[in-house]
Amino acid sequence: MLSCKAATELMEIKQEQGLSLRQRFQLWMHTLICDACKQYEKQSRQIDTFLKKKFEAPADPSELNVDTKGLKEKIRERLGE
Repeated sequence: MLSCKAATELMEIKQEQGLSLRQRFQLWMHTLICDACKQYEKQSRQIDTFLKKKFEAPADPSELNVDTKGLKEKIRERLGE
């Protein structure tokens, strides 16, 4: 049986790269009986989803609302052009 620490480590690995069949089975068995780890996994997924959305690059660069003309002028000024 996995400890809670080992289970949470597997949960984080699962989100990043996936688990082997054995690891998935061990984690599944652990979360069947451990409500705290089940809740941790749910919250961890929610946080991960939020962060991915928050730091995702927009599909259209114009969505960035960046004044490229102003930035180019500042760069030219600093370069002495």
